Amino acid sequence: MSSPLSEVMKDFSDGKIVMVIDEHREKEGDFFVLAESVTHEQVNFFYQFAHGQICVVCAPEIID
Repeated sequence: MSSPLSEVMKDFSDGKIVMVIDEHREKEGDFFVLAESVTHEQVNFFYQFAHGQICVVCAPEIID
């Protein structure tokens, strides 16, 4: 069941994990959470259940 975009964006801004399903990739999904609010429990969830890469997007000034 799809959630309205405003509900999804609220969940995302509240630090909840959001799953996006790509209909063109055999219905595979990706989990997203804001890096600034990610918890140890969420990273553990990704590691245990997502079984994929954990990626972090950072602005160049943060990386430097």
